[in-house]
Amino acid sequence: MLHHNLADGHQFGQQRLKIFQLEHIGALIRKAVQASLDANYVTEDIDKNNAHSTSEVGEWVVNYIKKA
Repeated sequence: MLHHNLADGHQFGQQRLKIFQLEHIGALIRKAVQASLDANYVTEDIDKNNAHSTSEVGEWVVNYIKKA
């Protein structure tokens, strides 16, 4: 019984770690997207006069995250 409880506790800890990692990743993505908006590195639907392709904006966001 004790072994089973320890395994459950370990599994619970692993799940909490995954949740924390997902929350961290989500926050980092939101920060990168906000930085893109702040830098006006956006697609045509947001600014027709200073538009970049979806691929370019996506690449900008990925590069921002890699530098974080």
